[in-house]
Amino acid sequence: MNIPKHKKSGEYRVMKSVINLIVIMFLIFSSTFAKTIDVDEFLSLVRENSKDLKLAEKEFEMAQANKKEAYSTALPKIFSQGSYTRAIVPHYMYMDFDMPSIPGVPPMEFPDKMKASYNNQFGFSARLEQTLFSPLVGNAITAAKQYEKMTDKIYSTSLRFVMTASKKVFYQALLLKKVHDINIKAEQNAKENYSLVKTKFKAGTVSELALYQAEVNWKSKIPEITKSLKNYKLLLNSMKELAGIPFEDELNLKGDMVTYPELPEIPELESVLKMRPDYSAQEWQGKLLGTNVKAQFSGYLPSLSGNLTYAYSSMSDNWKMERENNDIMVGISLNIPIWTGGYTGAQVQKAQVNYDKAQIELEKTREKIQKELQDIYLKLKESKDRIQFSQSILSTAKKGYKIAETSVENGLATQLELKDAHLLYSQAELGYYAAILDYLMAYFDYEQAIGKK
Repeated sequence: MNIPKHKKSGEYRVMKSVINLIVIMFLIFSSTFAKTIDVDEFLSLVRENSKDLKLAEKEFEMAQANKKEAYSTALPKIFSQGSYTRAIVPHYMYMDFDMPSIPGVPPMEFPDKMKASYNNQFGFSARLEQTLFSPLVGNAITAAKQYEKMTDKIYSTSLRFVMTASKKVFYQALLLKKVHDINIKAEQNAKENYSLVKTKFKAGTVSELALYQAEVNWKSKIPEITKSLKNYKLLLNSMKELAGIPFEDELNLKGDMVTYPELPEIPELESVLKMRPDYSAQEWQGKLLGTNVKAQFSGYLPSLSGNLTYAYSSMSDNWKMERENNDIMVGISLNIPIWTGGYTGAQVQKAQVNYDKAQIELEKTREKIQKELQDIYLKLKESKDRIQFSQSILSTAKKGYKIAETSVENGLATQLELKDAHLLYSQAELGYYAAILDYLMAYFDYEQAIGKK
């Protein structure tokens, strides 16, 4: 049966409308369940889920365990032990009596062996030990406290580093999103221009060459859309990894690229050093190494400890406590190092060298921070000036593109001139947003450099 062509075309239009409706509903459904976050929400997720921060937390927990371990060396220790022994065969004590005979006295007879064990032996002991004097113990406690302080500052440094990197990634993603939007807009404009030129070509008002130029200009924009979308999606995956967001979740970013803070003033170096956790961590490391010098020197000094011991024992051939002994003993132990073959002196020398190196490293860090502040300020100043300059270029390029559009419509300019004008406009727009991103990157480095929380 032959179906009329007008029915076929009508069915095709209905089917096409249904497909379009399904696509629109799918896009609406996907966007409804996409996760939309701003920079503050993203940083909160990173702080909660960052693997690097979790590792830094474990280091801090290790420092707390070391502190407990050091304190334990100064506290008393109690040990206890219980025992039971069953004799399988008896144990004998042998005796040889060689006594001279005495006239008029009959000789005495003695057994040549005696049983010297019992079937069951029970025992229990408890011992209390206490360090009375030891420089090593005191230094260990001091070192544990200093190590805990140092790891706390290291964690703060890791936190600031991760937060700074996360802010940079977020705004880099915003820029890539802006690049993608610009490419989409450029493709739409080129497509609309191609449609207009095509209409004029049919009317005979433009040449075939102009038509081809408009078509090439439009289709050359399509690969740029695909490329910019790929770059944007790749950076989104990095953000998901940082924040612990499932990779299959859709992610929308909320923010803009036109708002940025004012150019800050660089504070005094001393105030910055007080706020920098990495510098403070190095200071605590120096103190820790100084304590290690004292700890190694304590190898020359004596140590004194005391102990209290209680022991109970019982022996019987039956299952009961007989022949009991209760012993209580107290004692002290003095350990005086006399000669270690030069080992202790070598350890003291090594500890002193490490301490001196730490002081030199601290001074280098101080100079490095001072240079870092100056470098960041130069980057901030340059990028701020570039923002203003790029904004002026963007305004001029936009006017030029509008004039080119109008000229093409009136036949006063070619498609090639319109393409060049649009290219300059797109480059100026991207240059403006890139300058803002560079300023933000430098500003985030500035916040980290001054120790801002």
